[in-house]
Amino acid sequence: MKIYPQLQQISESLLQQFGSPCVVKTKSEGRYNAATGEYRLGEEVSHSAYCLFDNLAYDFSKGQDTANVQQGDVLIYLTASGQPEVNSVVEANGEQWVIINCQPIKPANTVLLYQCQGRKR
Repeated sequence: MKIYPQLQQISESLLQQFGSPCVVKTKSEGRYNAATGEYRLGEEVSHSAYCLFDNLAYDFSKGQDTANVQQGDVLIYLTASGQPEVNSVVEANGEQWVIINCQPIKPANTVLLYQCQGRKR
Protein backbone atom coordinates (compact mmCIF):
# COMPACT_ATOMS: atom_id res chain seq x y z
CA MET A 1 0.00 0.00 0.00
CA LYS A 2 1.33 3.45 -0.89
CA ILE A 3 -0.31 5.32 1.97
CA TYR A 4 2.39 4.61 4.56
CA PRO A 5 5.32 6.07 2.61
CA GLN A 6 3.13 9.15 2.06
CA LEU A 7 2.40 9.33 5.79
CA GLN A 8 6.14 9.10 6.46
CA GLN A 9 6.76 12.05 4.13
CA ILE A 10 3.99 14.05 5.80
CA SER A 11 5.30 13.38 9.32
CA GLU A 12 8.84 14.30 8.23
CA SER A 13 7.57 17.49 6.59
CA LEU A 14 5.65 18.51 9.73
CA LEU A 15 8.62 17.84 12.01
CA GLN A 16 10.84 19.91 9.71
CA GLN A 17 8.30 22.73 9.71
CA PHE A 18 7.55 22.83 13.45
CA GLY A 19 10.60 21.13 14.97
CA SER A 20 14.32 21.74 15.14
CA PRO A 21 17.24 20.17 13.30
CA CYS A 22 19.17 17.74 15.45
CA VAL A 23 21.88 15.09 15.37
CA VAL A 24 21.33 11.63 16.84
CA LYS A 25 24.59 9.99 17.95
CA THR A 26 24.65 6.29 18.70
CA LYS A 27 27.73 4.47 19.91
CA SER A 28 28.03 0.79 19.10
CA GLU A 29 29.49 -1.62 21.61
CA GLY A 30 33.10 -2.70 21.29
CA ARG A 31 33.96 -6.25 20.34
CA TYR A 32 36.54 -8.70 21.54
CA ASN A 33 38.27 -10.83 18.91
CA ALA A 34 39.16 -14.14 20.59
CA ALA A 35 41.42 -15.19 17.71
CA THR A 36 43.70 -12.14 17.98
CA GLY A 37 43.11 -11.24 21.63
CA GLU A 38 42.33 -7.65 20.64
CA TYR A 39 39.46 -5.48 21.77
CA ARG A 40 38.01 -3.21 19.11
CA LEU A 41 36.41 -0.03 20.40
CA GLY A 42 32.84 0.80 19.43
CA GLU A 43 32.17 3.36 16.73
CA GLU A 44 29.94 6.40 16.96
CA VAL A 45 27.38 6.83 14.19
CA SER A 46 25.61 10.15 13.64
CA HIS A 47 22.30 10.71 11.85
CA SER A 48 20.83 14.08 10.95
CA ALA A 49 17.16 14.40 11.77
CA TYR A 50 14.46 16.78 12.95
CA CYS A 51 12.93 16.68 16.40
CA LEU A 52 10.08 18.15 18.37
CA PHE A 53 10.05 18.37 22.16
CA ASP A 54 6.98 18.02 24.37
CA ASN A 55 6.23 17.66 28.07
CA LEU A 56 6.28 14.10 29.35
CA ALA A 57 3.33 12.82 31.35
CA TYR A 58 4.23 10.75 34.40
CA ASP A 59 2.14 7.83 33.13
CA PHE A 60 4.44 7.45 30.08
CA SER A 61 5.92 4.22 31.46
CA LYS A 62 2.54 2.88 32.59
CA GLY A 63 2.34 -0.84 31.98
CA GLN A 64 6.07 -1.33 32.54
CA ASP A 65 7.48 -2.95 35.66
CA THR A 66 9.35 0.17 36.78
CA ALA A 67 8.63 3.86 36.52
CA ASN A 68 11.48 5.43 34.58
CA VAL A 69 10.18 8.99 34.37
CA GLN A 70 12.03 11.64 36.33
CA GLN A 71 11.29 15.30 36.75
CA GLY A 72 12.70 17.20 33.76
CA ASP A 73 12.35 14.33 31.28
CA VAL A 74 10.89 15.26 27.91
CA LEU A 75 9.10 13.54 25.08
CA ILE A 76 11.03 13.78 21.81
CA TYR A 77 9.50 13.06 18.43
CA LEU A 78 12.19 12.28 15.84
CA THR A 79 12.00 11.82 12.09
CA ALA A 80 12.62 8.28 10.88
CA SER A 81 16.07 9.28 9.58
CA GLY A 82 17.27 9.71 13.19
CA GLN A 83 17.27 5.96 13.93
CA PRO A 84 17.57 6.45 17.72
CA GLU A 85 18.19 3.68 20.24
CA VAL A 86 18.26 3.57 24.01
CA ASN A 87 21.39 5.49 25.17
CA SER A 88 21.64 7.47 21.92
CA VAL A 89 22.34 11.17 22.42
CA VAL A 90 20.19 13.80 20.69
CA GLU A 91 21.88 17.16 20.18
CA ALA A 92 19.42 19.97 19.48
CA ASN A 93 19.31 23.69 20.23
CA GLY A 94 22.69 23.57 21.99
CA GLU A 95 21.53 20.88 24.45
CA GLN A 96 22.15 17.15 24.75
CA TRP A 97 19.47 14.62 25.66
CA VAL A 98 20.06 10.93 26.38
CA ILE A 99 17.38 8.56 25.08
CA ILE A 100 15.98 6.58 28.03
CA ASN A 101 13.10 4.90 26.24
CA CYS A 102 12.27 4.76 22.55
CA GLN A 103 9.56 3.30 20.40
CA PRO A 104 9.02 3.58 16.67
CA ILE A 105 5.60 4.58 15.41
CA LYS A 106 5.35 2.10 12.55
CA PRO A 107 2.09 0.94 11.08
CA ALA A 108 2.57 -1.85 8.52
CA ASN A 109 6.31 -1.99 9.30
CA THR A 110 6.97 1.51 7.92
CA VAL A 111 8.59 3.76 10.52
CA LEU A 112 6.81 7.11 10.41
CA LEU A 113 8.66 8.65 13.36
CA TYR A 114 10.13 7.76 16.74
CA GLN A 115 8.64 8.66 20.11
CA CYS A 116 11.38 8.82 22.73
CA GLN A 117 11.84 9.74 26.35
CA GLY A 118 14.81 12.06 26.76
CA ARG A 119 16.78 13.08 29.82
CA LYS A 120 19.03 16.13 29.81
CA ARG A 121 22.69 15.25 29.92
